Amino acid sequence: MHNWFGDYKNHAIESFPNECVGIVTKDGQYVRLKNHAIDPSTSFAINPYDLAQYEVDTVCHSHPTVS
Repeated sequence: MHNWFGDYKNHAIESFPNECVGIVTKDGQYVRLKNHAIDPSTSFAINPYDLAQYEVDTVCHSHPTVS
């Protein structure tokens, strides 16, 4: 199984100060998704079409304003 958490953590760091959003697939891969939120610094939104091509196990997103 792939170490998806490291990929997720890097995505969160690179997205700061905005929220990142991604998924973990059934085979353990982390996939970055575009955050479609109106204000990505405080929330996230996923386009359902982005999810349709994957077998989703988990949705991940960051909380950049939480200390």
